[in-house]
Amino acid sequence: MVKEVTTKVNFLLGRTEDFKVLFKDIFSQGLPNFCDEQGICIIENEYHLKLLEKRNDTSTIDKLDLNIKGQHIFEILDKDFFLFHEIR
Repeated sequence: MVKEVTTKVNFLLGRTEDFKVLFKDIFSQGLPNFCDEQGICIIENEYHLKLLEKRNDTSTIDKLDLNIKGQHIFEILDKDFFLFHEIR
């Protein structure tokens, strides 16, 4: 029984690592990670809080000059549009 459980645990850990690699680019662009600093998956409620914090973060927009140009808007929103496209 221990051997069977160990096999299943190793399979799940491998799948988790595959998932992390698959979403690595999206996480690097700003999507909150599903795991904490120790690599353990966080609970759903905590992740929803992280998503809300990210959604409500206006720090990049607050840095804009009063003379906004199209290039400035693109630079600010590029990561957000990338995340939106990749998640869809």
